[in-house]
Amino acid sequence: MILTLFEAELRRDEAVRYVRYIDSEGNPTCGVGHNLNSSPLPGRLEIPAE
Repeated sequence: MILTLFEAELRRDEAVRYVRYIDSEGNPTCGVGHNLNSSPLPGRLEIPAE
């Protein structure tokens, strides 16, 4: 439940991006702040560049 509330607050405050973008620290990111360098997406799932 706490994670759900936390994710809802992140979605509200940070928004959700369905394309890859570079965050403020220069990391490729997608979704709700998912750092693609530290945790790549599984399998063949690819996020298009913005």
